[in-house]
Formats: sequence, C-alpha cells, structure tokens
Amino acid sequence: MGLKTQKNDAGVDKFLATITDKQRHTDCLAVLKLMKELTGEPAVMWGKTIVGLGSFHYRGKTSEGDWFHVSFSSRKQNLVLYLHCELEEQADLLEKLGKHKI
Repeated sequence: MGLKTQKNDAGVDKFLATITDKQRHTDCLAVLKLMKELTGEPAVMWGKTIVGLGSFHYRGKTSEGDWFHVSFSSRKQNLVLYLHCELEEQADLLEKLGKHKI
C-alpha cells in the first residue's frame, strides 16, 4: 500500500486562495517565496493541503516512494514546515526560531 500523500496537479495558487486568515496567507506566501529561492524548484501540491518543492525517491525495508525535499501546510492551528534534513545538528538555529516541534 502506497502513501496517501502523493504529488498531484492541483493548483498551488488555488490552495493558497483558500486560506482566509490574512496573516496566515501572508506568511504562506513568504514561506513559498523563500522555499522557491532556496531550492530553485517549482511548488506543487502533495495531497490536498501540502505545498512541496523538490522531490526524491526513497526505498526502505518496508516501503518505497517519492517525497518532497521541503514543504509547508496551513493547518487549523499552525503553519507547518516539513524539512528533509538533520535538524538536531542545527540546535543553535532552532533556539532562535522560537516555539516549534520536531
């Protein structure tokens, strides 16, 4: 059985237009701009609510599939960032970030 979250042709702009909170919408646009600049990749939808940039293929002992390098999603309570990296090695930067979860 594959992952439910798959890359698709849904429009990123269409998804962003559904974000009604003005500050959250502004924040999402800023994150999108930053991620585009840093990755050089186009933004595509993954599932219904995740905007992802870049992708890679992985193969584990029990699963295989494609996944994004970086992405974000506007959830009910938070703006969520998904980063494919070793954040534990960046403890000093994470302290500056403020309240967050890993």
